[in-house]
Amino acid sequence: MPQPVTPPLMPPAANPGMMPNAMPGATGAPQLQDPLTQLRDIHLPEAISAWPPAPGWWVLAALIIICMTGAVLWWRHYRRKNAWRREAIAQLDTIDASAATPAELQAFNTLLRRSLISAGDSGAANLSGSRWVAHLQSAGLEVPHASLLDDAPYRDALTDEQSRLTPELIANGKHFLRRYKVTEKPA
Repeated sequence: MPQPVTPPLMPPAANPGMMPNAMPGATGAPQLQDPLTQLRDIHLPEAISAWPPAPGWWVLAALIIICMTGAVLWWRHYRRKNAWRREAIAQLDTIDASAATPAELQAFNTLLRRSLISAGDSGAANLSGSRWVAHLQSAGLEVPHASLLDDAPYRDALTDEQSRLTPELIANGKHFLRRYKVTEKPA
């Protein structure tokens, strides 16, 4: 079997079309160039965009929105639940404790009863006299003298002791209304 014939290799100087360090396909005088100048700089990727955010940021944003919504709903519920308290304290400020008249005590007594009923204390509606005073005392109102709410609102004039204790009773009533909470829910 005959061997294939390969063309003889020519030295680079013998081939005028290809010069060392010359561009392929260029003819003419050899051009000496530094091969490092032909390299291009490192190609950097584009900057990472801030939008769209990563999924963790979406979850965080959703949690913040849920928490803020819950806080607003709780605040609205609290405001509605305690509207009676703000109204009662505002009306209590209109009662003149220094006057110490039966009319002022009657207005105070009525305000206490309406406030407790508005707060959800259904037992306050049907009580009167000493049972009403006992109910107020068990709820936390400090009554300096039981006769102040028992029979004084229905008299023509107050005794000196009742007149002296009326401002204290009204101050205690204001403190009582600020911290009163119904302990038993009506059935």
